[in-house]
Amino acid sequence: MDQWRIQGIKLFKKKYYDAATQCFRNSGDEDLVLRCKAYQEADLGTAKISEADSNVWKAQVIVSMQKPEKRRLLKEAKKERLVGKKHFENAGYLFEQIKMLRHAASCFFTAQNYPKAAQIFESLSFFGQAAECLLKVKELSKAAKLYEQAGLVTKSIECLEANGDWEQLLHCLHRNKDFFKAEERQALINKYVPVALNSLYKLYSEDELDETNKGKL
Repeated sequence: MDQWRIQGIKLFKKKYYDAATQCFRNSGDEDLVLRCKAYQEADLGTAKISEADSNVWKAQVIVSMQKPEKRRLLKEAKKERLVGKKHFENAGYLFEQIKMLRHAASCFFTAQNYPKAAQIFESLSFFGQAAECLLKVKELSKAAKLYEQAGLVTKSIECLEANGDWEQLLHCLHRNKDFFKAEERQALINKYVPVALNSLYKLYSEDELDETNKGKL
């Protein structure tokens, strides 16, 4: 193994990222250069978010602190959190570039780039994690499908209920009828079927009313 690479790995393990990066450049290991940068960005993001959390804690807990100082700390924490999220997003793109996709998705999640995190988690067949990301951005219909793919049927039903998607909810119940015990299944049917029928009836009534009004025009 190239001596530059050996030295770079030793430095990387000690988190001397800049020195390790230079060693990997000298050994021509571009993927290891990017890995160093990715871990460095993630570490910087962690440090910034920790600072933000610390400032928020001080502002909330230290009773003797004056209000102007509390406001200053909270304002500083907000800035630090934004910087931290940017570092994590940078790390996410670097990890994605070198195909460390699970790391990439986790970084995008911490950066609150939930659609990007969901996309990667889904590509890895981590359907439950992808659904959690989509839940953050209120994409309930897609989240429900992914929860069902993950075998988390109850969470899928909760998403469909929150979205008012009664027809799909009934289809989900039917597809997964063996997932529930008989009494649980009957309880869900008793709960949702009347609501679904009532919702469909209202939609039908509104459509009829629209047609009637059009006829009058």
